[in-house]
This record gives sequence, C-alpha cells and structure tokens, in this order.
Amino acid sequence: MRFTAELSLCGTTVWAPDTVERPAVALADGRLTQEAVDELDLEYVPVAPADLSPADMAVRAARRALSLSGTPGGDIGLLLHCCIWHQGYDMWSAPHFIANEIGARSVLPATMSQGCNAVMPALELAASRLLADDSLEAAMITAADRFVLPGFDRWTGSYACAHGDAATATVIKRGAHPGQGLLLRSVRSVAVPELEEMNRAGLELTPAPRWNMENLDLRGTKKAYLQKHGFETFEKLAKGAIVSALEGAFADADVDPADPRVKAVTMPRMSRKIVRGTYFPVIAEVTPAPPLGLARHTGHLSCSDILANIADMSEPAGGPLTAPGDIGVVVNAGGGYTWSALVLEVPGA
Repeated sequence: MRFTAELSLCGTTVWAPDTVERPAVALADGRLTQEAVDELDLEYVPVAPADLSPADMAVRAARRALSLSGTPGGDIGLLLHCCIWHQGYDMWSAPHFIANEIGARSVLPATMSQGCNAVMPALELAASRLLADDSLEAAMITAADRFVLPGFDRWTGSYACAHGDAATATVIKRGAHPGQGLLLRSVRSVAVPELEEMNRAGLELTPAPRWNMENLDLRGTKKAYLQKHGFETFEKLAKGAIVSALEGAFADADVDPADPRVKAVTMPRMSRKIVRGTYFPVIAEVTPAPPLGLARHTGHLSCSDILANIADMSEPAGGPLTAPGDIGVVVNAGGGYTWSALVLEVPGA
C-alpha cells in the first residue's frame, strides 16, 4: 500500500507487567525438554497478574501513547483493538471499554481478529480512513493478550514460541511529527488462504470454544496439517509470501532494499530456530539490512509483536533508528496465513 500523503505512527509504546516466568519452570515440570528450551533461546516472558485483563492492559498502553504523542483522548475518532485470545468477558467489546477509559467519546471502536498479524490490516484501515475523511483527527491501534491456564499454555500451546503477556498502542496522525513518531512509508500484505487449515487440521467442528479440549493445542493442528500436506509445501508458500511482501513494501515506499539508510528489519518474536532458520536467510535474499531479533526478554507477544518492534527500533536509549532519514522495516505473520512488511522512516527535524 502506497500512501498518497504523509502519515505518522506517534507515541508507539509497550506496556508489560514486571512479573516474569522463565523457561526453567516449564522444563522442571516436564512441559518443555532441554532441546525445546535451547531452541526458544529466551531469558523470560512477562506474565500479567490474574486481576488484570488484556483490555485493562491495553488501556495502560493507550494512555501512555496518548501522552507521548500529545494527543487528547477526545481526538481519537477510530480505535482498532487487536487480539487473538480472551479479553476478560464473553460476548463483550474490549475496544468500547478502551475507548471509554481513555475519553474517546466520538469514536468508532472495533476489534481486529486477524491472528498475530492483526495490527497490519489495522494500519491499512486506519490509514485509509485518515486519507479519505478530513473530519477524522487521529486514529489509535491497540493490541493486548494474556495467556493463562486453563485455556492456553504459554509454553506449549504452539510451535516455536512461548507467549508473553503485554499490550501495545500507537496513534496515527496526518503529517510528520519529529520527536513523537515515525513516518509511515508503506505496508504490503500477502495472504495465503490455503494455509487456514493449519489451525484446524484434525479437529471436528464444535459448537463452542474449547469444546473438545481444555487447553488450546495449535501444535496438534499444525502437526496434522504437515503430515497431510508436507513441510515443503508450507515452507515454499511461506518463503514466497515473505519475499513478495518485503519486495512490495520497498517498492511502494520508493526505497532501494540496499539503501544504507535501512538500519534494521525486525520479525515475529519467535524461537531462535525459526528466526535464524527461516526469517534471516529469506530477508537476506531481499535486503542486506541487518535482521533484528527481539524475543529474548518477551517471547511472542501475539498481536503486540509489531508495535513492540516499532517501539524498540525507535527507542532513544539504543534503538537502531536514531537520525532523520533512518529507515526501519517490520516483517510479520499471522495465522490464516498472511505475511506483511511495513516500512517506516525517522522524519526530519
């Protein structure tokens, strides 16, 4: 997606609890093997307290994003909340709660449920609305999830990652905002709908969530899919989608992939095995920019990976985006499956 006017992601921030859990816990009780711990290569993951819902976490991130971006809550006219898991109550609208808590009274709140990649289509929708509707002052994207038992085992619920609890938020505004945010240069997504079976293979249709299992088991469905179709099929489709999304995003941004201003390419906060075995070599086919893995102190933050990566890249105390013109790229993926690439730039003073 090529943008016809300047847009910025402002005040992008992460809220994570201070409490953490280390892989040694899952190793000691037999949920993880030493080989699995080594492949994850994590120090710890953040774990939210039992009395704090993901929606509450999102409110904390949203308030911080508003403060960092200098935006009154009342200026938010579109709020898109991204999540993959239970937000605290059944049949309840978390984005309406978030909007109310931040004082966004003239807002359209909506949930984006597109797997761990939900922030990418949310960015496309928010950007399109801002470019089409002059009455919209600003949009906000939030993301939050919390993983607890029974329901989802953060260490064994899926392959190649351990899930951490966190919330993220950003404010999307027109124009450049030096010192507050990054210019949104482009976003390109490539969907591979035939891979939707990976999250249901081997299962029977059910009338309600968790009908046939106490804890969601994405390992089982993915194993069933790969046994049926073969790993080579998935690998070919995944690599092709990553390359297509990355090349398309560079083209839409009018940025040469070899431009030295491209300081880093981030990717999903997955295991070292996936990051180094899949993403590093595929990214290297497109750009010589250094790949940046950021999972060691968070694990996989589901929908929050994208905004967390943006916040870390622009962190004044050590992020790679430090000078006007510096460019950062975010590569991400989500079940379904869709791969996306996002190009951002530090604005001039």
